[in-house]
Amino acid sequence: MEHIYKQYAVLAIKWKRDVLLRARVKLTLIYVGVSILILGVFSYLLYGALLSGLSESINEDVLDLTTQSYLFERASAAFQSRILKADAIALLFVLISGHILTGITLRPIRIAQDRERRFLADAAHELRTPLAVMKSGTEVILRSETNMSLRVKKAFIENINEIDSLTRIANGLLSLAHEKEKLLDKTIVSDASKVLRDVVEKLLPLAEVKHVSLTLVPLDMKHGVYVHADTISLARIFENTIENAIKYTNAGGSIMVTFKHQYPSLHVSVEDTGIGISESDLTHVTEPFFRADLSRTISEGSGLGLSIVLETIDSLGGSFHIESTLGVGTTVRISLPVSRAHTSLPGVNHG
Repeated sequence: MEHIYKQYAVLAIKWKRDVLLRARVKLTLIYVGVSILILGVFSYLLYGALLSGLSESINEDVLDLTTQSYLFERASAAFQSRILKADAIALLFVLISGHILTGITLRPIRIAQDRERRFLADAAHELRTPLAVMKSGTEVILRSETNMSLRVKKAFIENINEIDSLTRIANGLLSLAHEKEKLLDKTIVSDASKVLRDVVEKLLPLAEVKHVSLTLVPLDMKHGVYVHADTISLARIFENTIENAIKYTNAGGSIMVTFKHQYPSLHVSVEDTGIGISESDLTHVTEPFFRADLSRTISEGSGLGLSIVLETIDSLGGSFHIESTLGVGTTVRISLPVSRAHTSLPGVNHG
């Protein structure tokens, strides 16, 4: 049963993440649908013409009515059977040829997409080294130059901040490129409850600095809930989501992180009382580099956080949903498939 689940999970993820595969299947089905319509009309007209000719031929033979009716029914059934067989063969041919032709048509797009991903990963990787050198060099100058004017020192500090910003963008691009190439690795399992608890503890100081209440429910998670993912991927999902909530929640606000295990999935929700997202921006928040106009004035960022979260969740076979009301708050809901073999909770029915 576990083997079947693994195979199904891999196929489900591949189908969900591969846009070109879905496009190929849809185009093939469109070809088949159009062919069914054309064949249906043509077969109906052909069947009617054959029956009309048969009826005239039988009447010309001057046979008795019983014989005419018998011959007409037998010939009609034979025509119908042969036409249906011919239609089935034609549809099978359309299905196979359509699938092949759509694959040939979409191949250049897939090649261009792969090149784009490789370029994205290579560019991000190449950027990180010079940025690190620039930052270390600037920090050395700041530490060594004692007679530096306040204006020059401020400029160097601003340079370091900008380098850090570029480094975060490069790291985000690299993560995004790598997640696009991942499929579910069923050999790796991690305790999602522990990862989430560690992430919340790590981000508590950040929330306290902003005077934002950060609460994890339930606080006491004695039993592990394991998912087919490495701890780095899980931490990236939880950390980016919660950190995003902290950024856009004003002082005095609150963030509630809820963890619930309901086999075959675990559900994590991050609900904040922050600035919220407008309805027009809500459909774009997971796009790379997109930042709502209001968020630009509240916090700095690259606009890659939720894009990385979505790509990582997709690569793990989970789901991501976001609800928000401007000026009221935002709720992010995350679901991930759990490992049947490694998760054991009292009272949980595994089916």
